Amino acid sequence: MIKRLTFADEKERKSETKPGESIDKLFIHMATAVAKVGKSVHRIFVGNLPWTVGHQELRGYFKEFGRVVNANVIFDKKTGCSKGYGFVSFNSLQALEKIENEQKHILEGNYLNIHKS
Repeated sequence: MIKRLTFADEKERKSETKPGESIDKLFIHMATAVAKVGKSVHRIFVGNLPWTVGHQELRGYFKEFGRVVNANVIFDKKTGCSKGYGFVSFNSLQALEKIENEQKHILEGNYLNIHKS
């Protein structure tokens, strides 16, 4: 979210901008840079995870397909138990293609449900 700064904020941050550049332009530039970075990350949903699988096990399984940027299993806040699904992010589209080309994904005896997200 881009916040529009007040005159007092702009006066305080003047030293962070180049001469002649407004704060609004600086924030637009930063938001664009973040958006460009976000496009290079490819994410999948992984369902039917065994309750024994954590973040490291999920990462370990998918690292054979490509560089894993993030692997996250979703846990119930009250019980601390796995909800049986998670998300894995890769930095390349080739990793997703390798995953799609493999017919079955089995982790600790469970067939995984995988979808692009």
